[in-house]
Amino acid sequence: RYGTFNLYDMQAFCQYSTGSRPVCLFPSKTSIQSSTSPVQPADKLESIEFWRDIDSGYAGITMMGTFQAVYMGLRSLYYKGNTNQNTNRLRSRIYNPLASRNFPYEELVTVISVNEKCEVCTVTSLPNVIPQTCEPYKFLANRTQIMHIVDINDTPEISHPASIYSIPFYCNKLSRLPECHFGQFFSNEDSDRTVQIGGIQIFDIDVKESCTFLNPECAKIDVSVRAARGSVALNTRSRLSFYENTREAQGFTAFITPSNAAVKVVFYRVELLENIGPSSVILDYNTLHSGNLEFVTVTVSDQGLSGAAGVAKVQDISIDVTIVAVNDAPTITIDRLEYAMLEDTLTKLEGIAIMDIDLNEKIESSLSRLTWMKPVASQQTLNQILYSVSVIHGILRLGYQRGLRLVNVAEASFYTIQAGRFGHDTCRVNNIYNELPELLAAAASVQGVDITTIKTYASSGLCLYANAGTPDCPTGTEEFCSCFGDFTCALDGTITLYINNTAADFVKPPNALGRRAEDAVKRKAWLDVIGRAVASKDKTCGGMPVFPAPNNFSVGLGCQTDDDCSANVMSACTPGKNCTCCANASHVCS
Repeated sequence: RYGTFNLYDMQAFCQYSTGSRPVCLFPSKTSIQSSTSPVQPADKLESIEFWRDIDSGYAGITMMGTFQAVYMGLRSLYYKGNTNQNTNRLRSRIYNPLASRNFPYEELVTVISVNEKCEVCTVTSLPNVIPQTCEPYKFLANRTQIMHIVDINDTPEISHPASIYSIPFYCNKLSRLPECHFGQFFSNEDSDRTVQIGGIQIFDIDVKESCTFLNPECAKIDVSVRAARGSVALNTRSRLSFYENTREAQGFTAFITPSNAAVKVVFYRVELLENIGPSSVILDYNTLHSGNLEFVTVTVSDQGLSGAAGVAKVQDISIDVTIVAVNDAPTITIDRLEYAMLEDTLTKLEGIAIMDIDLNEKIESSLSRLTWMKPVASQQTLNQILYSVSVIHGILRLGYQRGLRLVNVAEASFYTIQAGRFGHDTCRVNNIYNELPELLAAAASVQGVDITTIKTYASSGLCLYANAGTPDCPTGTEEFCSCFGDFTCALDGTITLYINNTAADFVKPPNALGRRAEDAVKRKAWLDVIGRAVASKDKTCGGMPVFPAPNNFSVGLGCQTDDDCSANVMSACTPGKNCTCCANASHVCS
């Protein structure tokens, strides 16, 4: 009544007929073929019929054959209760209100009949089959046995928020919104911003099997919500018995209804407001470098309160959370409040120290590659710090130190162009100062630059002139003034431009004392123009080099945007045959 039989694994081949008594018939020895069916002819049944009676609810099997074949069949007969069915459930008015009143147990009815003349009769259950005339079977005996279906504890289930998540429809490969890059749940480093983690639901199919109709919730489950590094809070605390209540973990026992109310929304924060600061246990931690991870785990145990064995079943899920890196300001410490320097004497400055906690973080994210990491010039300054020291009345000298790159002195800034790929001809941008189309296009995307002054860029004194004061360039505004620099691209692939820090465009108006302070912001904007103008030259898919003459070509496909390098444009190559280069996939068109 509450299960099905299986013999020789033949149920897997069944196709039941329709009607009030669906049947599945294997009418001959040759039709009964499976990996577990008997090999010896004497052990094989003549026919097997699986049937179900819709009106009574019974399901059964009819075997025909010799005594030996039926005996072998009975030894290989298996019973399986309906899904999640057991005796406790049959008696429960919660799960089976009808069966618990009318027939709260499973029974096995066995009927044995014999054909005295040993004739084989055609089974007549199938439509359009005419039965052959034969001696009817003689009833010998029947037996009814009550079957106890032992309850087995089922593991609780937890729905994962990722199962209902999809990337927002407005996100595309050029979107700069954080939700398009950092996944379903994210927060900023060292932040108390609350992230609502929804979509969690607990389900235990047999948690109420030992409960009565008047007390449908009698078994409590154990729930633990824990963050690897951050803090978590629950949606509600009503009707929960807590055994753990800390910053990073909430553990309680409760019935399944209040448990689901508690985890309906889990509130995650990187750090509690009162803990933000130097004492934070997650200070300066993010998941965008060094393989760092953050996740929230939800663990549920049914405590073994269902199932005959009484052994607890445990289920857990892990929900990924992205902690987005935030740029921390460098710090400068000085051991002395003031210095005493000797007149007309070069004196060493000591006691100044700098620190940047996140300088060495090698950040990788799709958003950073789309924004500040995308320009080629940015690649040269990754994980580096810019340190400037200045005085008003004196002069500074820098002692020798390995690993430093001098970019600015009182008179000039140094802007170096190097080949990002071996073999690239940097001499192609030797005259970038005077290439107006590239400069105009670059200046249009840089804030703080007046595009109207671009046309006079080469003669406005923005570069430090090599021939200033000569007859060709007496004042620095003449046509034949030549910018000073190290143009050794033909030898080592390097160009160093010297920018005039005292140019009118790079200093502020005179103050009350007549002094003109440098405008570092505006100078940086002009350097960005040069960088973008260089970056716009010779762009190929993957940033492949353009070789110098006489082999003036590139193995890369020319491009202007990333769309020019899409999969339908670039054809795949065959390794070992026509693959001739490697490209940086992080910088598609560069």
